[in-house]
This record gives sequence, structure tokens and C-alpha cells, in this order.
Amino acid sequence: MVQRSNPAFALFSRILKKIINISKIRFDNIMNYNISPVTCRIKRLVTVIILFIWMLPLPGQVSEKNDSVSVASKSETAKITEDEQKMVWVSLYAGAGLSQWNHSIEEVTMDPALEIGGGLALNFRIVDWLEVSTGVGISLFSFEAVVENYNATMPAIDNEGDEYEKQIYASDVIEEQKFVWLNIPMAVRYVFNFGRWDIYGGAGAEYCMALKSSYEQEGVFSHHGYYEQYDLLIDDLPDLGFYNERSMYKDDDLEMDDMLLPFVEAGVVFPGKKSHFFIEGRYYILGNDPFGDKQEVLFPGPSNNENVVFFNNESVMKSGDISFSGFRGVIGIRF
Repeated sequence: MVQRSNPAFALFSRILKKIINISKIRFDNIMNYNISPVTCRIKRLVTVIILFIWMLPLPGQVSEKNDSVSVASKSETAKITEDEQKMVWVSLYAGAGLSQWNHSIEEVTMDPALEIGGGLALNFRIVDWLEVSTGVGISLFSFEAVVENYNATMPAIDNEGDEYEKQIYASDVIEEQKFVWLNIPMAVRYVFNFGRWDIYGGAGAEYCMALKSSYEQEGVFSHHGYYEQYDLLIDDLPDLGFYNERSMYKDDDLEMDDMLLPFVEAGVVFPGKKSHFFIEGRYYILGNDPFGDKQEVLFPGPSNNENVVFFNNESVMKSGDISFSGFRGVIGIRF
């Protein structure tokens, strides 16, 4: 409300006083000028109305500042709530980590190996604190398996129906494995909101399908046959599948079934305008064994007296129980 000390009000008062003095109209001598009391009251009413109107603030003058503050506040609120209202995010990411095959045969040593990859993810914010994520990605792995020394025995039958005992020896075996996987993860996340920062933790599973899997294997192998009924040991007869300390090499595809890998994860989404940078860590728990058609022992040698020329050893993954575990770090951007 405008105060009485307003300069405009003072100026108007002085002008009005001069007009009254010039007209020399006084309420105590109205009758001398033949001005009726009604006319005087009208003039007084008009004067009061003018004064009232003058004291009323103009809408643009009084509310201009408030309007500016209101517009700025609404604009800022819109910026803050824009991300909160967005329910679907598209993410591009790249990642790397250490992964490992766990082999049940203790003579097989497999160290953790580097994994690299990337992909696209879709994140659905169900409510402020709950998010569901899925997507598709590609991962590349390269593992090395080492068998320094190995020996085993198992019963067998030759091509004539005679029983014998296989005696198997292997040394200095090195197997290089290469994989390209298609990954389809599905995760449920609990989101903690700290202003425009999001910190989340979750769990899920990743479906993995091998687009390419292969191995190269080399080492020194022996395959002997002991016929107990004849007290006969055959240790070097290649045409019938028996050999001693033979160097062998194989390069072939590695048959692999699809896998389902459970995982837990945690991540941070950083503030941004139209896009948001994020980092994430994911730990894979033991999944199913993707290698079927298991052999009873490693490097069992030819069956039914197959000529060694036509024989090659299978991968070490075709024996024992196999599981996968690992950690992956991810960086990416959300749109």
C-alpha cells in the first residue's frame, strides 16, 4: 500500500490546494456564491474518489518485482522437476573388468582375465525410488588355461570288445580361449535421491549368448592302454590310438550353451542438464555351466582304437564343473 509521504501524493495535495484557493470555494460561504449544498457534496465526493484512485497502486508498478521473482522461481522449479518427472532414460555405456572361469579340476589353472564391452540400456523409473533397467550389450573375453601336469585312469573297451584301462598323461598344456558374447541384462534398482544426485543399488540377471567362442590348445600328451587279462601295456601304437609323449595342437570352435548370470550392482548418476554422466559397478555371482557333453577326464584320448592322425583333444572346458564370476566397471551417459 502507498504511504502518505509519497512524493506524488504531496504534489497532488499542493495542486489541489491551489485549485481550491483559486476557486475560493469554502464550505462556510457556499450560500454567498449560490452554490447548492448538493453540488458541494458532489465536489467533495469527486475529490475523495480522485484521492482514492491516486493512492491505489498500479498493478504493473507494485507487482513487477513479485512477477519477476515468480517467473524465475517457476523456471528454476521447472528445471529441477524436469528430471524428476522423466520416466524413461536411454543410456550408452562402455565397461571393463576382470572375469574368471572357475574349474573344478584342480590341475587346471585359469587366472582372471580382462573383459571389455559396451552397449545400450533402457532405464524405467517406476516411482521416485524404484527403477527397472534392461538393454543389450557386447562383451569380449580372452582366457588362458594352463595344465602343467595331469594323469588319470579310466575303464574302456577297444574295437574288438576287450576291456582295458586307459592311462592318460599330459604336461605343459596351454589353452587360449576367446569369446564374444551378446548380453541382455535385467535389473531392479532401489534409488536414493540426494537433490539432483541419484545413488542406486540393485540386483538382477544377465542372459549371455555366445556369438563366437573358440580355443587353441597345445601340449604334450600320452595315451596308454593296459590289458589286465593279458598283463599287456600298449604305450606307442598310433594306428590303434595309443601314443607316448606326443605333441599335439588344436584350433577349433568351442561349443557353448547360453548362460544366465546373477549379479548385484551399485552406481551413481551425476547431475546434468539434458544428459547425465553415470558410473556403475557390477559383481557377477556364479552362474550355470554353459559347457555340455562332458568327458569323464581331461584328454581321454581316442576311442575304439581310432588312429591318432584323426584325433584331437577337446577343450579343458569339456571336463569338470565350470562356473563364471567377475567384476565389471561401467561408465556412461544417460539421455
